[in-house]
Amino acid sequence: MGALAIDVESAAVADMLNRYIEAVEERDLVKCATVVAHDDDLAWYGSMPGQIVGWSGVGQVMRGMFEAGSDIKITQTDLRIHFSPDRQLAWATCLWDWREKMGEELAAVPVRCTWVLVEWA
Repeated sequence: MGALAIDVESAAVADMLNRYIEAVEERDLVKCATVVAHDDDLAWYGSMPGQIVGWSGVGQVMRGMFEAGSDIKITQTDLRIHFSPDRQLAWATCLWDWREKMGEELAAVPVRCTWVLVEWA
């Protein structure tokens, strides 16, 4: 596959991740749902113990996060995008600097992200 096709696919992956960041910053669960799989076996690992399974579990945790804080701002750095040889699967890693107001306090949390993507275009 040519470099131009890879660049287009990489841009599509980056765009999807940016749409997710935008949805989280807006605390918009409906927008989040447009870029997150609704599979029952979806697994999400975060700062909480264990994993959250399925879109309903992820949505419930996100609703709680959105209610607990305000003014979310995510700065993404070190984005690296990779593809399987057959181009059916992409994965990306990045770092987030997550900041939000929790009451009157500003919380700053460094986050390491790993994304597995299908149908990103």
